[in-house]
Amino acid sequence: MHLETPPAPRFPPALALPILAACAAVGIVGALSAPGRQMAPSLESAAQVWASRRAEAVEQLSAHPRDPEAALTLSRILAKQATAEAQESSAEQAPRWGVSRRASYCSSLAASLNHSADMADAEALARQVATTARSSRLRARAWAHLASMSRLRQQPDEQLRSMQEAAREDPAQYEAIARDWRERGVP
Repeated sequence: MHLETPPAPRFPPALALPILAACAAVGIVGALSAPGRQMAPSLESAAQVWASRRAEAVEQLSAHPRDPEAALTLSRILAKQATAEAQESSAEQAPRWGVSRRASYCSSLAASLNHSADMADAEALARQVATTARSSRLRARAWAHLASMSRLRQQPDEQLRSMQEAAREDPAQYEAIARDWRERGVP
């Protein structure tokens, strides 16, 4: 005896689009209201992060005053903190429209960094490591860091000189970069 199965109920095609739209809306609302969603840090929390990193680096250097790695770490943190603060103030001062917006922003950033006590401290620490560290690789890293700071401060001659020193200290790591910069005339 053969039993026939009833035909399976069919989904009405007219309901597909409204149901799909409702599911998408629920998904979007759920994703936006999820408690684990990462928000961009506020300026206050970013300042707290920098203050915490800086305090740790100062503590490390205080505990080991002759450690060039600790000095270079503090130098990098000071430079990044100074740059973040300068970027914030430069973004507020730059014109909103026009071709000169980038040039104005870069000039404002450089001016802020050239007057920053933190950037001056970062440069002094990096220069100390560049001239006194026993490891040529560490001296090269310090020179490269000085070049990076010079670029932000719009000091192309100092930037090139620092990269040349980095290449001299550790040719394998930096010579190609310095040669490329010389060939392209990159400031």
